[in-house]
Amino acid sequence: MNDGGIDSYFIDKDSKTIIFIQSKYRRNRNNFENKNIELDEILKMDTDRIVDGEMENEDGISYNHKIQKMIQKISAIDDIGRYRYQVIILANLKIEKYKSSQIRKLTGGFPTEIFNYERCYNELVFPVVTGCYYNADEIKIRLSLVNKENNDGRISYTVETIYGACKIMVAFVPVLEIAKVVAKYKNSILKYNPKCFLSLKNNTINPKIRNTIKNKKTNEIALYNNGIIILSDDTDFNS
Repeated sequence: MNDGGIDSYFIDKDSKTIIFIQSKYRRNRNNFENKNIELDEILKMDTDRIVDGEMENEDGISYNHKIQKMIQKISAIDDIGRYRYQVIILANLKIEKYKSSQIRKLTGGFPTEIFNYERCYNELVFPVVTGCYYNADEIKIRLSLVNKENNDGRISYTVETIYGACKIMVAFVPVLEIAKVVAKYKNSILKYNPKCFLSLKNNTINPKIRNTIKNKKTNEIALYNNGIIILSDDTDFNS
């Protein structure tokens, strides 16, 4: 109750986007695929008031604790001026009957995406069950290279190939930093890596790598591992 029509939200610090979500889950398959959300339910979204920091709705009733906490989190963002807002509606809506501009009017003037049952199945449920649910367009890797000798712990070299000039950079990276990147970006890193599809059950190498990392106090992993190759369409580097 008193949630301003917002069921959940997400603050994406990487893309600098604040997402408000209105959802209508149905209890059975038939309703999930066929029952539409009413426009009155979308009109209940007070996104414009909440973005302005209002703690009450137009009737003077205070928003619940979760919404007030969300407003406080948004107001505490230092570079809030660089953020954009987006509304996502998880429900069936006959989009062909309404223009995008009409939907935006209902959601406070913010860009709005409709996830009907087909999009929910194809873009939300299916990627999760197939293990490919995280697919970042841009990956930012921050590494601490303090106390490294020469060149800030990296070697750069440009080579000529049949495809043109390629710049190669080699850096010594602690295993903990690799773990942080994989934990954050998941399948965006491993999706097209053929090694991630090798059988883990009968593979003798992976358990040895795990044993070296967990049980060795010294840094043998730096000698045993021959590195990780990352390919990208475009790379920016800032030391």
